Amino acid sequence: MAIQECKFDNENELHSWVESHTKDFFGDVIYVPGTFFINTKNKKGAKPDGLVLDIANSAWTIVESELLQHGVWDHIAEQIIRFVVATKNAETIRRVRDAFLEKIESGN
Repeated sequence: MAIQECKFDNENELHSWVESHTKDFFGDVIYVPGTFFINTKNKKGAKPDGLVLDIANSAWTIVESELLQHGVWDHIAEQIIRFVVATKNAETIRRVRDAFLEKIESGN
């Protein structure tokens, strides 16, 4: 799939597009929509758009898609940093693990 410039009317449209192309970007992975907050140890949280589990490479990834109009430094960079810090929190790791296990067990 070639990357090309597209205009999205709203963030929900962008999220749907990203979710439908997850395998194009990440390969044969398990995708879980981000339906819960992940938190730092200080309880600063954010809700990612999704999570990807790549079993073949023993890795998982937070998926976040944002419209540029939200501002790179005021919103996007701050949110990415919050996600990175949250991945160091044992509670967040348990929630992410449980979300992947529920997806696997559901067979969807």
